[in-house]
Amino acid sequence: MLASPRFRRAQDIIARWGAPIVTLSFLTVGIQTLINLAAGVARMPLRRYLPAVVLGSILWALLYATVGFVTVAGWLKLYELSPLAAIVGTVVLLTALGAFVWWQVQQRTKERSSEPDRVP
Repeated sequence: MLASPRFRRAQDIIARWGAPIVTLSFLTVGIQTLINLAAGVARMPLRRYLPAVVLGSILWALLYATVGFVTVAGWLKLYELSPLAAIVGTVVLLTALGAFVWWQVQQRTKERSSEPDRVP
């Protein structure tokens, strides 16, 4: 993982922006782990890292509490109005998510197969 291009990109972002990017990483999916890992590998001082993580956690909680609960409430309201529409919508969204994940796996497999083998 430490040799991946995504990790190197996260290291570059940490080097350029520092603690504020740790805070903002909580609003992303996928890069959050790499940003926090890069901050650890770079040995970001705790006096900068901890406030950034606390603020990021608060942002994530607000996002989850608003968007997450509104989405659930909206789905429940749709289910009250039309159970069939709610179920069909859920199946369509889950199918789209599955297709996206499958596509991502295929892309990574192609990238790995096109890389030359490393000889120690």
